[in-house]
Amino acid sequence: GGFVSAWIGLLEPAGGGVAPVAAAGPATIAQIKGIADFAAGQEPTVYAAQSERPFIVNDTLDDPNMAPWRGMTELWGIRSGGSFPIRIEGGIIGAINVVAMEPGFFRDAEINLLIEVADDLSFALEVIRRDEKRIATESKMRYLAYYDPQTGMPSRGLFEERLEEVCKEAAGVSIVVLVANLRRYHGIVQLLGPCAGQEI
Repeated sequence: GGFVSAWIGLLEPAGGGVAPVAAAGPATIAQIKGIADFAAGQEPTVYAAQSERPFIVNDTLDDPNMAPWRGMTELWGIRSGGSFPIRIEGGIIGAINVVAMEPGFFRDAEINLLIEVADDLSFALEVIRRDEKRIATESKMRYLAYYDPQTGMPSRGLFEERLEEVCKEAAGVSIVVLVANLRRYHGIVQLLGPCAGQEI
């Protein structure tokens, strides 16, 4: 799209700065991270997050906000840049940053297009997060259905399911099942805790 470089920066949870997680162009993630650490909160990503709207610099040489980034802008001939917020669940988690060699590059058409790109990225991340939560919930439900939450031991349901599978595979071969009744088991668990139950 005529950009020199692009990268995605995520806000660090502690509020201490920005962590670059992806980059394209001459600047590596490590280089961007080094400058972001040096900038100490003066990153375009932070400005975009604080204002909750795109942060645009159309002349890096004249904008005092770009002082910490001066070395990088001069090295690669960067004259303009923009930081476009990425949102998940209503909150800003970071931004997609793009830079160009031409001063005044970011006009309304380019800004609107990049806002749409950031919104598409936000939507994709939202879908991924929703799927991750669904999978985690299903996994937890399956675990609770097949294992005792106190001891972590397999439940009767899992035993019966596995026994049925073994019987089908046996095809006419005799199978022996040993059932042991542990007397006062629950009392021991209540007295000594779940770990003792696992050791029995």
